[in-house]
Formats: sequence, structure tokens, C-alpha cells
Amino acid sequence: MVTTVTSFQWAGPHVVVSVSCGPSVEAAYTCIITVSSPLLCHEASLDKLKLDINDTMSTAVLAVIAVILCVLFRILNVNSQPCKPSVYCKDLNFLETILKIAPVLQEPYIPTRLWGFSGHVQTIVHSIVGRVKCPWPLGERVYLNLKDGTTLTYDLYQPLDTSIARLAEDDFTLAICPGIGNTSESVYIRTFVHYAQCHGYRCAVLNHVGALSSVVVTAPRIFTYGHTGDYAEMITNIVERHPNTKIVSIGFSLGGNLITKYMGEPKVNRPKNIIGGISVCQGYSATERVHSFSSVSEMYTWSSCLSYLPGIKTPMVFINARDDPIVPEPLLEPIRNFSVNNDKALYLELAHGGHLGFYEGGLMYPNPVTWLDRTLVALVGGLAHAHANDSKAPIPPPMPSYLPTAFCNAISRVFVNGQQSRTIQNQM
Repeated sequence: MVTTVTSFQWAGPHVVVSVSCGPSVEAAYTCIITVSSPLLCHEASLDKLKLDINDTMSTAVLAVIAVILCVLFRILNVNSQPCKPSVYCKDLNFLETILKIAPVLQEPYIPTRLWGFSGHVQTIVHSIVGRVKCPWPLGERVYLNLKDGTTLTYDLYQPLDTSIARLAEDDFTLAICPGIGNTSESVYIRTFVHYAQCHGYRCAVLNHVGALSSVVVTAPRIFTYGHTGDYAEMITNIVERHPNTKIVSIGFSLGGNLITKYMGEPKVNRPKNIIGGISVCQGYSATERVHSFSSVSEMYTWSSCLSYLPGIKTPMVFINARDDPIVPEPLLEPIRNFSVNNDKALYLELAHGGHLGFYEGGLMYPNPVTWLDRTLVALVGGLAHAHANDSKAPIPPPMPSYLPTAFCNAISRVFVNGQQSRTIQNQM
């Protein structure tokens, strides 16, 4: 901003000074300076007065700019540095097995430089933009008619990488439970599904009841924070279709609570096909009142996965960021304690990443694939490796951490109006 003195006007014992802040600022200032004698108003004195006022205004403008920059730097945490994830794990053999396939856990997470160190900005970008590059994966929508009249749907995506030979014992399915109100059409889900397909994995994505406008709600209920029944129905149907597949459950935010609770619920007939679970950015506690409970405490106990952690017997990995504005840091303490006191439990805590953001690389424009996408695929491989060790089954070869973008683009296509290629109707 440039400030200039545009005019002087003598008015008795006063000098009226008009100051302009430039064409880009719709503002002008007029000040009245009292002088003791008209002799002071000769040309030399006026020139000096102009310089003094210009210097004063320029200093003020620079001070304002400096304050704004300091505030921005504070908000964006630009002075922060990349950090390695903090690892909480009692079972060192389990951890070593995971690290063999997922060395990314030992590397610093490098957020996008200008804004990636702010959890709020990461969360806002995730909510508004989603992902930098988001394909529509090729899949089919499966309809399940449940006993209570609910129409439940999930989308099933087959692996795209045919160059990776998959024997019957190497058949893996990622059973994905999205966050609150999200579906297979959510941007972050589509990006991860496509990335997993490119690495040879089948994916099944639960569509929360009531979240898809194209699917009619046929029963007097929608999804809730602690209801695991819909996810269990999807798992059952997957096993019916692919009896030999090995399943890794993956949940995002609310979905993380659901899959964790599902893993630890008593008297639930979980198929042996499930070899592990991964929970991402969940809050480990219910936050909304649902159903007709006698007390809020009773509702919390039923909804939150914390009450079911002791019943988990399957290997589990949990991921959270300390700067997540939706999940306060005090809520992370229970899962830290669980992971350091139980076998086959691993908790990864990152300093940055926000809520489901985890953008990485670049100065302003992040990489198309996030740290979270890369890490989840690596963790699935680690869980497969741990399962092979426990069952003495042949260990599948490590999956490549990256496939060429051109290859992934060649084996995906965009659907017209977001519609899937075909649907399958099942009566239950």
C-alpha cells in the first residue's frame, strides 16, 4: 500500500492535510495541524511536513501487514516441522511384522508446506475439496433387503491390477465403513478405493442408511453412531460371495467407532475371514443422543467402542492426529492405554493431519495421493503378513507402494451422473 499527501490548504492557524492511500483502497484521510505562525508554512516546511507524514503512514501500514502475517503464521503453524508418527504398541513382534511391509510408519509425515501444519485448514480442505484428484472407481451396487424392512446397500469393487497374481489364499477384501453421512460416493472414499484397487485389493463400501439420495429409506430408521448391524450384514454378504477371501475392516471417523465396536461386541458371530481392522480418526466416544435410552450415560455406553475394547481378539490398528479439531486430544488417552496394554494392538498418533486430511507434499498444491491413502494400503499388507505368520500360511509378496498414474487412469472410468454400471438384488 502506498500513502501520499495529495494537498495542503492553509486555514488561519491551521494546515489542512489530505492523504490518499492509493487507488486500491477506498479511503482518504484529512488531518488538521495547528501551527504557531504562517511563516512555518513556506515551501520548505511544507515539503518536510509531507515527508514526515508519508513516513509515518508507511510505518503504520508496514506494522499492520506485519501483524497480519504474524497471525497467519500462527494460524497455519508454518514454523512447525515434519514429525514421525508416535507409535504405541505393547506387542513388539506384531509391530516388527507390520513395519516390514509398512516402513512408511518410520518416516516423517511431511504436510503441504504453507497450510498442511494446521489441523483446522486440513479439515476444512478435506470437507470442501476432498482430494486433489478423484476418479470414479468401477464397481457394482449391491442391494440387501433386511428383516426390519430396511434397504441396505453397499458398493463392491474388484481389484484392477491384473498384473499381480492373486491365488485363492491371497484373496483380500477391504470392508470399508465411511464417516458420518458418507457413502461410496464421498470423495475421500473414492480416492482410497481406487488406490487400493490399483494395488490388487477388492473393496466393499457400506452406504449408511439414509445417506444416499438415490436409495429410498424403506424403514423407520437411518444409521446411528453405535449401530453395527448394517456393517455386519455387509460382512456376511461378502463372505457368501467370496468364501475364501480374507477381510480387513477399515473405518473412517464414525465408521472407525462402528468397526471397533463390531470387533469387540460379545455374542456376535463374526466370520473367521476377518484378519484385522484399521480405525481412522474416530473419537472413541459417542457425541449425539439417539434411540430411547433411560439416560445419556446408558446411550454413551451402548454407542461408544470404548466399552467393547476388552472383547477385541483380532489385530487392530488405530490412527489419529493430535491437531484434529473434531477429536480433542484428551479423547485419545484411552486408546493409548489400550494399545500399550494389549497384544496385537497398534496406535499411530500424528502431530498433524487434521480430521481425515493428511495431505502431504508440495508448497501450496498437495500430492494427489495422501499420506493416509498410502499408509492404509501399507498397513493392510502388514496385517496380511501378520496373519500369514500366525497361520503359517504362505506369505504374500509385498505390494508395491506406488503404481504409475497412467496405469491407474487406464483402468478406471467415470460414470455418467455418478451411476454405477450395474446392480445386484439380494433377498434376505
